Amino acid sequence: MDSKKRRITRQRFVVEQKHRCCYCGRVFGPKGSLLEATIEHLKPLADGGSNRQENLAAACRHCNQHRGRQMQSSRFRGF
Repeated sequence: MDSKKRRITRQRFVVEQKHRCCYCGRVFGPKGSLLEATIEHLKPLADGGSNRQENLAAACRHCNQHRGRQMQSSRFRGF
């Protein structure tokens, strides 16, 4: 996915999720911070997940980096 499409996709998820992380529910912060919005694969690509919209959500950088394979998509808050 090119950077423009990635930015548009991320912004769409941020708005749909009311500017909150899909895992912790914190309001997204400025670029470069641990609360910066990132695109998260709910089911990791390594586990057979896809890049389809249904498998993507916006997560803060902290949750995305610390999620690893431990968190399950059942923790997804859904907005």
